[in-house]
Amino acid sequence: MKGKSLYAALLVAATSGMWGSSAAEAGTLDDIKARGELICGVLGNSEPFGYEDPGNRQVVGYEIDLCKDLAGSMDVTPTIKVIAPQARIPELQQGRVDLLAALISYTNERAEQVDFSNTYLVDSFRCMVKKDSGITGLDGLADKRISVQKGGLIEAALRSQFPNATVLSYDDVSERFVAFQQGKAAATCDRATLLRALQIRAKNEATTTILPEALNMMQKAGFAVRKGDKDFVDYLNQFLATYESSGKGQALFDRWVGASSNYDLSRDFKMGDDIASQ
Repeated sequence: MKGKSLYAALLVAATSGMWGSSAAEAGTLDDIKARGELICGVLGNSEPFGYEDPGNRQVVGYEIDLCKDLAGSMDVTPTIKVIAPQARIPELQQGRVDLLAALISYTNERAEQVDFSNTYLVDSFRCMVKKDSGITGLDGLADKRISVQKGGLIEAALRSQFPNATVLSYDDVSERFVAFQQGKAAATCDRATLLRALQIRAKNEATTTILPEALNMMQKAGFAVRKGDKDFVDYLNQFLATYESSGKGQALFDRWVGASSNYDLSRDFKMGDDIASQ
């Protein structure tokens, strides 16, 4: 009953004053409740946000727990569907998932294709190099080979920031990391937390370093839903605000990224912050 009452309270808040909304706009929430299932599109190779636990082969992580807690607020069953980075928006638009919780960064261009909730994660983008490379700052990458994962914002950002560099894009995180380890690329660039995860997993902290300068972009991630689904966006925003004020937002961060994790990072954002603000 607790989950049902929370869903009811959030739904009332989300739909208050919206009786003129079309049935199409109100469809996703109704469909989820009628189905008894929330289908979350997630990434499966982006530790610590969504990845396969080698011990039990289950997909776990920050965004996985967030989806499960969202489903709990609705008193429905969470279904976790792993999708490729380049397939995120098509999978959503074609109705194969109810929402994306897949490290999808807000951009004006993407906001023309999907609607975003407020923020649940903010991260910087950085680059990892080998300690013996002689590269100590981003200016050292100007004419180097850089490996990245295909399908993300960082690929285009690197080509713009370093027009004389060679950007090598790979379908899989492990492929581009191996390319870096084998010397095929002087650096590999991604979200700071994902680079830290690669260091920890590969146990190569003694031979690699993450450059202290951030690239000229920040990753602000939120849930993505189909365009025009305003009632669902409002529900998600109410959920995130409640999640933050209850302390669950900090607990989630600490569990996967902060004090209780191997990363021991701190955060300077709140869940529910406006995702479109600069």
